[in-house]
Amino acid sequence: MICQGCKDQVEKGFTYVEGEGRTPAKFLIVGEAPGATEDREGRPFIGETGVILRRALRELDIMDFYLTNSVRVRPGEGNPDPRMTWIRQCREVCMTETIAEVQPELIVCVGKSALKLFTDQGNIPLVRNRHKTFRYQDIPVVATWHPSYINRDPNAYNWWMADLEAYMLADTWKRTILNSSHRAVEKLSVAALNQQEFTVDVETTGLEPWNGDTLKCAGIRPLGSLTNIVLSSGGYPDLRKLSLDPQVELAGHSLMFDLMWGLEDQEIPACSVKDSLYLHYLLDERYPIRGLKHLARLYTPYEPVDLPKGGLDYGLEMVIPYCSDDVALTDLVIRGIETELTANGIYYQKCAKLYGRVIPILAGMTRTGIPVDKEVLNEAREQEEARVKRALSHIELIWESNRPLAAEECPTCEGLGEVCEALELPTEELIFEPDADWEQCLTCSGEGYWWVEVEWDP
Repeated sequence: MICQGCKDQVEKGFTYVEGEGRTPAKFLIVGEAPGATEDREGRPFIGETGVILRRALRELDIMDFYLTNSVRVRPGEGNPDPRMTWIRQCREVCMTETIAEVQPELIVCVGKSALKLFTDQGNIPLVRNRHKTFRYQDIPVVATWHPSYINRDPNAYNWWMADLEAYMLADTWKRTILNSSHRAVEKLSVAALNQQEFTVDVETTGLEPWNGDTLKCAGIRPLGSLTNIVLSSGGYPDLRKLSLDPQVELAGHSLMFDLMWGLEDQEIPACSVKDSLYLHYLLDERYPIRGLKHLARLYTPYEPVDLPKGGLDYGLEMVIPYCSDDVALTDLVIRGIETELTANGIYYQKCAKLYGRVIPILAGMTRTGIPVDKEVLNEAREQEEARVKRALSHIELIWESNRPLAAEECPTCEGLGEVCEALELPTEELIFEPDADWEQCLTCSGEGYWWVEVEWDP
């Protein structure tokens, strides 16, 4: 059967492009619309961006899939986005027939048009809904970028691959336990008898627990497991109890910040935390929770947390597997579950921009053997070593001050400038090049910039 929208385009001379792949198949992969090559050849995903997707599936050794598009006919010259009315028509006729034939266990949307189709929301932002699980006809639906975006920005390839792997290999849509009861924590206790390392991530209403921001949800996962136990704010005391157990080791990105939400003045045993932020990035005035102000308030009450005992090389080697295999996956799952998170896609885009190729490399290194460019990795490591060495000297000065620092967000005007002077920090080291995601600070006549959240949707 063919819907009216597709029929109208066929009458204009365009080709109706059927899907292809296994039937039935475990994965139904749905793109935007046929392009010029697909229109000419009558097959989906065989153009330049289709080659990227097919290569990714080969690298992940995924064979049990079926490929199709949100609409089955090219929308026109220049590949405009298909209209929502057409998408709905195609869903009710063409997609209904495809789902009945394929009987997928999971639908993977690559691109915003596919997400529109399954959510029936014409203005749904893809970036905020990556890693969330929707349902269509009781089938789980997840979304990631269209490969055309990867074609425009090759640095995002490993992020995209990490999405596909989390969806199609890790079965995260099946393995997450949505439970804020004590039974979930009891499962952790049982796991702790044999497993004493966990990854942790939390999502909050803001960045300052001392100013009234509150916890939304938290996630805990035994190291190496695919099961995430998700706690509501009511279950956070159990996480606090776990974090204070000297027999347990926790790993996370910005974990010290995460654990502040409920710890009050209790100190965490220094040997129990592996914090990839602390070991890897530390000082960066361009990100709110990495500036002098926030790091000082965060770290002053604590001793140095699990600093590299075997030297800096040891520390970086220790962080990489946590970031790639465990912390990244827990982070993705918890962000997806937190339904009102505003910083979701913005966070990843900022990291990719601020830290170049380092973040995508770490996220893309997984147990399934995604190839990593060793030369690029070594280059990234050298850059991070320099950053960590400089940052450590700054943090030591902060500790010596032994007090929270009253700094504004702008790195060049009142507040932070005075702090730098008091700590004898060279201010020029903290100045950065502005980009489109920053607004000029009026206090210092535009020499500095304030952090602003921006909508970003590739």
